[in-house]
Amino acid sequence: MIVALEIKTRTPLVGGAIFGASGAYDRIEGTAAGTLVPASEVAFPDLPGLTPPRAANDVAPLPDWIDPKPAPRTYGALVPQVGPDGNELAGIKLPNIAVPRGVFTGWNLYKEPYPAGDLADREGSFLAFSAARLAALYPTQDAYAAAVRSVARTLLRDRLLLAEDAAAYEAATSSHH
Repeated sequence: MIVALEIKTRTPLVGGAIFGASGAYDRIEGTAAGTLVPASEVAFPDLPGLTPPRAANDVAPLPDWIDPKPAPRTYGALVPQVGPDGNELAGIKLPNIAVPRGVFTGWNLYKEPYPAGDLADREGSFLAFSAARLAALYPTQDAYAAAVRSVARTLLRDRLLLAEDAAAYEAATSSHH
């Protein structure tokens, strides 16, 4: 995942033709900085209800889906590093991540009767922050709404969010108390 990108050159593709709401496409050349780390190096904060996984699932080629055999080799998986709030550092931060009310994970841990503690990496979790933490982050509903509005408008300006999605994020702040 990329958390910083130094753009050296930007070249319009297809003569700068516009493609619907997405606009024109550019070829971007530059340097990217990533935050992928081994699972053992993820700096999870101490949050009630959060049990971090012990390891990531290895990646292995499966040449025969009909008659699978143990993989002759595997590749160690790298996972996204998280910030102090427990959310991933990398990527485009939509308002619910940039102005968090809890931790979003891209994984979950199995419980009995399945292998308890094993990684279920296709099903994520949301762990809400405590009322005290929310009050410290956003002293008023207006403060929360202003933060969401700011992020949504920045993403809209940068063409990373559609106008109707920005409006939906802003409207949703009135339902959170």
